[in-house]
Amino acid sequence: EQGIHDKLIAVHLIGAAISRSAKWQPITEAVTEGVWNYWSKHDSVLSTLYRIAEGGATPFGLAGMNLEGPKAHDVDVSNEVFNHRGYLGAISLE
Repeated sequence: EQGIHDKLIAVHLIGAAISRSAKWQPITEAVTEGVWNYWSKHDSVLSTLYRIAEGGATPFGLAGMNLEGPKAHDVDVSNEVFNHRGYLGAISLE
């Protein structure tokens, strides 16, 4: 949005405290490969503290981004991640 033409190769969001109500669709245009969002429905930090701090909003890290297009990738890791710190041992970015 600010006239920057250089792009990132990829973005990986892990337990992201970003509101799904925000207009984040343009993030997919800022990358060449894609945006991966790793989320878990068991993340108690996001389900409790984030929602209290943000007036009940649901973050990307709790229920996915739900963005459209081939560069937006929601990865449900709920079967491996049972708390906010659980992402560290469950996700390997290589």
